[in-house]
Amino acid sequence: METGQDRDRQSAQSGSYAFAGATWTPTSRLDRIRGPGQSTWLSLIYPEAFHYGFRTRPRRLSPLGSSPFPEPHLLRLRPTSLCTQDISHLLTSVFRNVYTAEVIGEDVSASLIKARGSEDARHEEFVDELQQIRQLYKQRLDEFEMLERHLIQASARTLAEKERAMHQAKAQVLEPFIKLSPGTLVPGYSKLTFSFEKRSIPKKELTNKFEASCKKTLTKPEDELDYTMDSVTWDSSSKAKLRTKETVKKASLPKNKNWMNHLGVPQRELERLRLARMESRNHFLKNPRFFPPNTPYGGKSLVFPPRKPALIGEFPSGDLEQRCVFMVISLQNTTSTSRYLRVLPPSTPYFSLGLGMFPGEGGMVAPGMTCQYVVQFLPDCLGDFDDFIIVETQSAHTLLIPLQARRLPPVLTLSPVLDCGYCLIGGIKVTRFLCKNVGFSIGKFCVMPKKSWPPPSFRAVATVGFVEQPPFAILPSVFELAPGKAILMEVLFLPTSLGPAEQTFIIVCDNCQIKELVTSGIGQLVALDLIYISGEKSQPEPGELTDLTAQHFIRFEPENLQSTARRQLIIRNATHVELAFHWQIMKPNLQPLMPGESFSMDSIKCHPDRETAFSITPERGVLNPHTDHDFILSFSPHEPRDSHSVLQMVLEEVPEPMSSELENLTELSYSVDDVIVLEIEVKGSVEPFQVLLEPYALIIPGENYIGLNVKKSFKMWNNSKSSIRYTWGKISNCHIIEVEPCTGTIESNEVEEFELKFTGGAPGPTSQDLLCEIRDSPSPVVLHIEASFKGPTLVINISALQFGLLRLGQKATNSIQIQNTSPLPATWHMKESPVCLEERHEGVSPFEIEPSSGQVHPLGECRVNITLEALQCQRLQTVLVLEVVNGAW
Repeated sequence: METGQDRDRQSAQSGSYAFAGATWTPTSRLDRIRGPGQSTWLSLIYPEAFHYGFRTRPRRLSPLGSSPFPEPHLLRLRPTSLCTQDISHLLTSVFRNVYTAEVIGEDVSASLIKARGSEDARHEEFVDELQQIRQLYKQRLDEFEMLERHLIQASARTLAEKERAMHQAKAQVLEPFIKLSPGTLVPGYSKLTFSFEKRSIPKKELTNKFEASCKKTLTKPEDELDYTMDSVTWDSSSKAKLRTKETVKKASLPKNKNWMNHLGVPQRELERLRLARMESRNHFLKNPRFFPPNTPYGGKSLVFPPRKPALIGEFPSGDLEQRCVFMVISLQNTTSTSRYLRVLPPSTPYFSLGLGMFPGEGGMVAPGMTCQYVVQFLPDCLGDFDDFIIVETQSAHTLLIPLQARRLPPVLTLSPVLDCGYCLIGGIKVTRFLCKNVGFSIGKFCVMPKKSWPPPSFRAVATVGFVEQPPFAILPSVFELAPGKAILMEVLFLPTSLGPAEQTFIIVCDNCQIKELVTSGIGQLVALDLIYISGEKSQPEPGELTDLTAQHFIRFEPENLQSTARRQLIIRNATHVELAFHWQIMKPNLQPLMPGESFSMDSIKCHPDRETAFSITPERGVLNPHTDHDFILSFSPHEPRDSHSVLQMVLEEVPEPMSSELENLTELSYSVDDVIVLEIEVKGSVEPFQVLLEPYALIIPGENYIGLNVKKSFKMWNNSKSSIRYTWGKISNCHIIEVEPCTGTIESNEVEEFELKFTGGAPGPTSQDLLCEIRDSPSPVVLHIEASFKGPTLVINISALQFGLLRLGQKATNSIQIQNTSPLPATWHMKESPVCLEERHEGVSPFEIEPSSGQVHPLGECRVNITLEALQCQRLQTVLVLEVVNGAW
């Protein structure tokens, strides 16, 4: 024989040199290919790869001589059984070492493909072909699995179709053999007699035979049906076969025309009822005495064990002396012989067993008969009771009957943990919890500390008010709830130390059931943090006096009067308790201190600052638990002076901490007070409005006519930090001076243009100061104005008037033209100069001027006639004066 080492050595020599050191391990799928039943797949999957990968390599002849050829593999023996399907011996004889050699496993193939990259071209070619063979191998395996899955599904469908055909054939075979047309009467001689029914085969056995024949019929080939079935079964089975084929080809129901030969529905029901009555006479009770106990019809246990424990029932909730419940237990003998029994009473004193009531004498129970026992239950409380009764018979096994006495317990919706939340140390927090009885019975409850359980008596622990266990107390301690009723339980939490606190109470029901109630809470101290201040950070200047107790310092930039500067403050409530607060503004406590020197509390004065320029919103409210709150600090100076104040946040009704060694809550001395928790020192100064006129003075060049409106534009800049509201004044005593717009608002760092309207009222130069009032400014803004005005101008066409030589009493008339060269109407008056009249010592002028006065339109002319009468001899030389209203003359 050839050993395994020789085969390995031969396969290593006959294979490729690239696999000289490899160890071949076949995989599970390759084993399936090499199996006897599927070995034909091998030639399809590896047509070329095995011949290439395992062909022999020509060996070189050594100089000493040729080495012997390798020993061929042994052929496998033919199986001794002719029924076996093993053909491995044929594959061995045909393929030789290709079939018997070790197969290249999946792991080896994967490692070769992954580690490719050799310099040997033949090895690379071999790896490429190996990869192609693996891919083809996986593809063929997938196809085989798909084909196998389809075959399994087809066989399942075929099996289901066979079962359906079998049920149809069974339904047809079990049809009554006597088929009468509807309305046909059955004669008396054709009915079955009693003796025939006794000697005939029962219908059940006949049905079983028909079912067996149907199964055999369905399993036989179709060609054998013509020779193996008689005429009776051929009809029904052939019809079933035809119906089966038609059902496969067509999903509709087969057309059965034999319904005309069947009985009608009423007659069929009547016949079936008659057959059932005839068969029922054959079924009678057999004597079980002849059946062994281990047979289905043999002897059984003495009594029926109850499926559930014998429930005594719900006892009333009245006095305990009246809570007596009776219950009857029946024990039935289900065996075939009469039996004696003995009942052992319950072991607890709450259940008692009465005398048994037997159907006969001597404590014997006949087969099928019952005996009864009365169980009495008399409790001493409303709790749950369990016991049992033992029934002993002649059999080896005893019967255990459990006894249970239950009252539907009240069910409370109270949570096992009563969380009171957070509370300040020294404070009192009352938390209410709804307790509702959702059960079906009334219950009385008592709450007590866990350390008092179990109590010597409930009267010793039951209290009228609170049940205390510092730092918790529960009210009420004793209560009663009917079904559907509810009560509010109050839990008082009085923390005396920082951190969580927990106590356990016991709530006891009148049915002796207890439940633990855990009360929990957390004691906290007041903790507030100023976490944010908008704007630049403020620091006191060196040597500047500050408040002695202030914790924070805020300085506002210089502001204008009645302007408002705001800062945002964010204060965090670091506790989990709501805190009511309000702000108060106080005057600062200023005291110079040397470095390292501390102040005394006696020097701290509390004086409200009622003239402060600071305010904060909201001024009062509630700080929500563990929340950040926004505050707006405003600075609105209304007087030209510096402001210095201290803002204090006061928490309202803060409890004073108590001693942690408090054992009784009745000794509690509860006191609350307002506490200052935050002090902020604020400073602010006032600066005047910065208003600039451009130009700061208006000088109107040249001379302007009076009565005409002269306009001049200028600008006003607001360099203040706030907006200003201005109002320009007006001059109307002689000259008319006004500015448009006269009122308005200029925002900060904005400019506005104005127009000056100057109407001269008198000729000549003028200098005016126009005032502009700035709201909330102590001094107005002054606009200086300089201008020169002139009136209307009249021109006479001649400069001298010559009358010549006149005779005494003669009149001479000359005319002059007066021209208005100005755009203004001119009112004039002409007369002789009073000075000349005074020099001549005359009171009346000899000149007659027509007209002597009038008005000349702008750029107009008028003619004036001047008449002279010679009243005396004289040489006359005088001056005529032309006066113009508001004119230069």
